[in-house]
Amino acid sequence: MSAPILPPTVDSDALSELLSALRLSSSVISRARFTAPWAVHTDPVPGALFHVVLSGPAVLTRDVDRAPIRLEPGEVVILPGGCAHVMAGAERGPVVPISVARTVPGPAGVGLVDHGGGGGETRILCGLFRLQHKAAEGLLSMLPPVLRVKRPSPTLKATLALVEAELDAHRPGAEAVLTRLCDLVFIHALRAHVAALPAHAEGLLGALGDAQIAESMTLMHRHPDRSWTVGDLADAVGLSRSSYAERFSALVGTPPMQYLLRWRVHVALGLLADPRTSTIEVAEAVGYSSEDAFVRAFRRVMGQTPAAWRKGWSAAGLSAELPA
Repeated sequence: MSAPILPPTVDSDALSELLSALRLSSSVISRARFTAPWAVHTDPVPGALFHVVLSGPAVLTRDVDRAPIRLEPGEVVILPGGCAHVMAGAERGPVVPISVARTVPGPAGVGLVDHGGGGGETRILCGLFRLQHKAAEGLLSMLPPVLRVKRPSPTLKATLALVEAELDAHRPGAEAVLTRLCDLVFIHALRAHVAALPAHAEGLLGALGDAQIAESMTLMHRHPDRSWTVGDLADAVGLSRSSYAERFSALVGTPPMQYLLRWRVHVALGLLADPRTSTIEVAEAVGYSSEDAFVRAFRRVMGQTPAAWRKGWSAAGLSAELPA
């Protein structure tokens, strides 16, 4: 049975839907005071690293391309892949691993780094964004290698000010507050990036900037149990079937039904993690009328049956993640 056709006026916020479902979790790693000349190297990390230049100049150079990016005070830069890189001052000193730079414990487990040659000062806040499912790689892999917010919005500036204030206050619950504030930093940075994209920009975030494609993604996210077809989704957002399929594939990088398949399996992983939920119940919750059809779809994405995945997850305490 086809899904009911919804009018194109459906409220759509695909970015919020994605981040909510993929469970964003953020943390502040360090607050650093560097004095010229200075340069520190950071090894690859799992997750998306971010730096906020609070004051002074800084230059970021990724190991992979060695192209310097000069950062000004107030800028936010995110490395979605958590790649290895060097942060340095305008006057570059000898490169040392960040792990050997002088660091003392600070509030809420945030390290206070003090390193450099004693000259002009640069202050940097460093942290990590994690999305708890590897379905997130559908988001992170489509971000640019360096996501840079040159002119933070007033809201983002206010959020960063609250982060600094919380670090200075030494109050109970600081770690929880900082986590929520840093979640906002990530959301504001993504929002700024989406807003700055040219019309019809490719990639998942470009798709989120396309009102009709974003709306169709929101419909899939909110209603994975419906028997969606390409035609249903096209009608729901006011496009022809061929135009919708072509635009979705060009922007997102995968056809609509392939995107829906991976989203359904992502939702299924969370449900399968609860041993009280039967496989047929999971199948119905993500749009499959039979257990066999669900098992075939799950195997296509995960390379194993739901029962095998659940057994391995239970035995090893694995996280519910899609393969890259």
